[in-house]
Amino acid sequence: GAVAVAAGSVLDARSGATLDVKGRLSGGKGGDVSLRAGTPEVEGAANGALAMDAQLRGYGMTGGGTLTIERDGVVQIGGAREAAADGALWLDPAMLR
Repeated sequence: GAVAVAAGSVLDARSGATLDVKGRLSGGKGGDVSLRAGTPEVEGAANGALAMDAQLRGYGMTGGGTLTIERDGVVQIGGAREAAADGALWLDPAMLR
């Protein structure tokens, strides 16, 4: 199958925090986000496409989560977008901060 995350979407896996009555602050680790398209475990694997134009958030007070991207094809992070392989998923490195 295919995964399409439309412009304006937000995948938010941030953790929360609490401030108790004694003034102690505690918080958790950001959650993990996995996007899988066209992998053997996904139905219609040979035709899987992954289109992403969203904000991803996975940070927390005690650390960030992970981002896993799996697809049947090339994933390119950075470099010239125009030079990316035909059909490649190109990601701006600034998105991964």
